[in-house]
Parts: sequence; C-alpha cells; structure tokens
Amino acid sequence: MREGTAARFEAEFALSAETTRSDAGPEAQAIAIKMSGERAAELSMAERAKNAEGSGAMSGLKIGMRAKSLADIVVSLISRAA
Repeated sequence: MREGTAARFEAEFALSAETTRSDAGPEAQAIAIKMSGERAAELSMAERAKNAEGSGAMSGLKIGMRAKSLADIVVSLISRAA
C-alpha cells in the first residue's frame, strides 16, 4: 500500500510543510499540522497491517480458519448423505 501511495503522500506532506513555514496564519498552519499527523498515522497503520499480514500468528490463524471451513464442508456432506 505504501509503495502505491508514497508519491501522493510525499506531495501532500510537502504542501503541509510549505503551509506551516508560510505566513498563512495560525489557523491554516494548525490545519496543515493536523493533516500531517493524520497522514502519518494512516501510513503507520498501513505499515502495521502489512507486518501483521505477514506474521506467523496471522498465517496460523488463516490455516485454522481454512481447516474449520473444510471440516464444516465435510460434516455437511456427511450429514446430507446420512
């Protein structure tokens, strides 16, 4: 996700930085700082989600969910045959 949005985020951060350095007024600067913080949080959450997706615990959970689904299908087929 980050690779696909890196250029957009970089441009937005540059605009926010330009606003905070300018004489745009305290309200505009506060909005730019707030938006930068929100973007940073968004990037952080995306990075954490990416790391969690590749973790061993997530892989184990996915295997368990597939096994349960497979067991449900087998039980359903057996109960229909009986």
